[in-house]
Amino acid sequence: MYALLSWLPGAYQSKLGQVITRLVEPFLSYFNFASVGPLGFGPVVGIIVLTLVQYGLRAVEIMLFRMML
Repeated sequence: MYALLSWLPGAYQSKLGQVITRLVEPFLSYFNFASVGPLGFGPVVGIIVLTLVQYGLRAVEIMLFRMML
């Protein structure tokens, strides 16, 4: 949703845009290196990282569940 706001003029200044920016900017600041010219790929890298973390946590959950049986 944060990346889509860049397509709409003035969207970051709306109340919703401000809330989303406050939530997302701290995380995306780690991925500012992911750009080619004027194109920034920080949100894409962020989504990939979150997906990998999700898979890792799911694997830990499965291992813990199997240990309890």
